[in-house]
Amino acid sequence: MPAAGTHVFKSVQFAHKSTTYDVVAYQKPSDSRLYVTVESSGKPVVFTYPDGYKASIEYSVDPLTAYEFKQAMGNSAVDELMATAQSDVTRMI
Repeated sequence: MPAAGTHVFKSVQFAHKSTTYDVVAYQKPSDSRLYVTVESSGKPVVFTYPDGYKASIEYSVDPLTAYEFKQAMGNSAVDELMATAQSDVTRMI
């Protein structure tokens, strides 16, 4: 899970290739941005790119952009980031 003190406000599980993943939306203390990450067994998912580079993924949106997205598009920016995170996992793993 994200670091202690963070406010987790949404979590969705999905399975891919016999592994269960959690897409987690949260807010860090003292930071107004909204974050989305993907974990498996409580640890961040790490992607290995073709060149050998390894990285975990974290998506974020500031509250004003999230509000404007909701007003313009009618759906949640955080939900869209969560869907993108899940899609990236199924595409890259």
